[in-house]
Amino acid sequence: MTTQTDVAQLYTAFFDRAPDAAGLAYWVDQLQNGSINLVQLAKNWVDEQPEGQAKYPSGTTDAAFISAIYNNVLGRSADADGATYWQNQLASGAVSRDVFIQAIISGAHANNSAQGLLDAKLLDNKATAGIAFADHGVNDTTLAAKILTTVTSSDASLSSTLSLIKLIPATLTPALVTSFSNTLDKVAALIASQPGEQGDLATYLSTLSTSVTSSTNLDTLLSKISTVATSALTDTHALDNPATLAHDDAASATPGTGGGGGGGPVDPPDPVTTLTATNTDGVLKIAGNSTADVRVDMTAHKVTSGATTVAIAGDATFTGVDATGYGGSVTAVGTVKEIVSNSPVYLNVASLEVVDKAWTILTWAKYYLLDVDKISVLDNAAGTLSVDWYNELVALTGNHDWSYDIRDSVSEINEAAGTGALLNTTKVVVADTLANLQTSDGATAIADHPGYIVRDTYAHISGATGDDATTLSGATMSIIHDTVAGVQDALAAGVISPTGSEEYELEDTAAHLLVAINTLDPAFVKHPASVTITGDDAGTLTVADRDALGKITDDDFWAYSISDSGANIVANAQSDHYDYLQHAQDVTVTDSVTLAQVGAVAAVQALDTSNWHFSIVDSVANTANYVSVGIGDLALTATASEAGDTLDGNISTGAVTLSFAGLSSAGSFSFADTGFTSTEPVDVFNNFAGATDKIDLKAFGLTGEDTLSFDPTGNHTVTDGHFALIKGVALVNGVYAASSATDAGTLVVWDADTSGGIKQVGVFVADANVDVSHLVLAAVPA
Repeated sequence: MTTQTDVAQLYTAFFDRAPDAAGLAYWVDQLQNGSINLVQLAKNWVDEQPEGQAKYPSGTTDAAFISAIYNNVLGRSADADGATYWQNQLASGAVSRDVFIQAIISGAHANNSAQGLLDAKLLDNKATAGIAFADHGVNDTTLAAKILTTVTSSDASLSSTLSLIKLIPATLTPALVTSFSNTLDKVAALIASQPGEQGDLATYLSTLSTSVTSSTNLDTLLSKISTVATSALTDTHALDNPATLAHDDAASATPGTGGGGGGGPVDPPDPVTTLTATNTDGVLKIAGNSTADVRVDMTAHKVTSGATTVAIAGDATFTGVDATGYGGSVTAVGTVKEIVSNSPVYLNVASLEVVDKAWTILTWAKYYLLDVDKISVLDNAAGTLSVDWYNELVALTGNHDWSYDIRDSVSEINEAAGTGALLNTTKVVVADTLANLQTSDGATAIADHPGYIVRDTYAHISGATGDDATTLSGATMSIIHDTVAGVQDALAAGVISPTGSEEYELEDTAAHLLVAINTLDPAFVKHPASVTITGDDAGTLTVADRDALGKITDDDFWAYSISDSGANIVANAQSDHYDYLQHAQDVTVTDSVTLAQVGAVAAVQALDTSNWHFSIVDSVANTANYVSVGIGDLALTATASEAGDTLDGNISTGAVTLSFAGLSSAGSFSFADTGFTSTEPVDVFNNFAGATDKIDLKAFGLTGEDTLSFDPTGNHTVTDGHFALIKGVALVNGVYAASSATDAGTLVVWDADTSGGIKQVGVFVADANVDVSHLVLAAVPA
């Protein structure tokens, strides 16, 4: 987080306004030059600043102060328990008001619940708008307070606010301040009351902000914005074709273009006449002199500018958009798969929008929709959701103006009673086990929402007697929710069929699900209404296992690690499945990889390889080959070891130097085709876990002819037929392993034969979280 952001968030929390230009510049400078820290800044505002004392006079109660800060930061009141807690903390003196403010800001970012994510997004959006306001050079505190009223947790509201800021002129008269203030009121009302109009409003205001000139009459323009915003409160068509509407309004407010006090009415320029769309090898190229906003529908394969459809030259089917050099704003809209799968090309595309089924959005959201600007539910119908899915969908779409049902357990339904999750539903259904439905909480949930479902194991449902049988008979339906073994029993009894209409659910460990995938009828794991991994923890998988589980489970947000061969991992890193590796907690290569393979992985810029564990084995000749293809010097960095540890040098000279911060002063370890040499006594470097990390040197081709010839206590040369370990090691049954008393990294170099000069060099930094992005041939920075 930047210093500007820290200060902007404090302005939001304490003053409930954007920072003025002069104030932000002053306080950022004070923080950056060390004159004050963030805690002292907050205290200064509470105790000394006139604006703070005026906003919170000496008689302000703790309860009123807490309520104000909550509303400023989170846009809502504190829950009863939270308010009581903070009142006690403030009253007892355990925390001061300045500390309380910082705690609320920090808490907004730390809470990972659906509401917490919305809180964090709201605070971030307010800070972004505040910084933009100050950077625009505005010092009017009236507008500074008003400008944040149009900001919510949605990206569209932030876009609208940033566009309005761009309209503020360098010189503000009192009349203009009033006009802007009135317009902001109208826009804020629309954003709050009609969240479904936010996308069109953002397009309208963005187009206006790029269409005004120095001749535009701002009073006239602001009046038009107010009129449009007011109309859109009750007329859902008022903002149809927002880009065209904006061009018309800007023209009528600008002398000589049809309004604003000068010239007769003229038609605005046709935004399409100089705009072309051409399909080139499956990528739609947008070109022309127009600066109109363009919307590319990836589903219907249609291009529009305002109300006009743009003809597509060539094949009408395309999977990417290239708007390089086009002056207008281009938006691509489509389903999840159309927008993010198959690595589509988007060049100079201003925004990406997803419109898809709720379940598809929820399944893909965590990993694949992070860069999407707007997400909407197809036909505004979300279907049946759990309470958690509802909250997540609200956080993703920024609204809940879709139709939906809730089906969930007794505890979730009761906990959500009275919240937005249940208020706007078409239907709420309690679905739980026989035992939970028979509790007092179950009775409460059923009384509030009659028509329950029994969701239990096959054994419990098939063997129901007494109270269980009574509860089962009163249910609208029963759903078998069981492990692989339990569902197999139900299949064998003919209660369900892998291709029938009966609804059943499967939940089991990743290992059991993989057995089912590989050994049972494929329909068995594809037909269930839902398939989930027990505890959302899949353990350690091969890439193929990860792919198989992802195809059958309801989501792929479970925890897992990858352990596979170097060939499989490198191949998948370069395919559409690179995300399998990107989201793994750890990636372990079970054999060794070459420098060429490392380079291929490093070329995938989207991959974060800081949690990868592997060894590199390659020949001196192959290493030298990198120079012939023009890549240049070799720069290898084991970033998880000490910061100064590097392996670099010019391969063209036949020598590579390993320089470690852990070595004695100016020490190095070098090799050429005649041998290896240490110039200083060797010390160890960190990140090798002696209790768990072992190195089997035989796996690297070492034989009994190879001899350990490097002593960590002195200067030595490793010659043909020898190997070296830069660390203390213990010999265990002919296998060299980490000493249990040592917590150190290991670098191994060796020659795998006994003749013909040095043939191989292996670099092994076990469990050191090596950053592959640095383990490539690249120019060494000067």
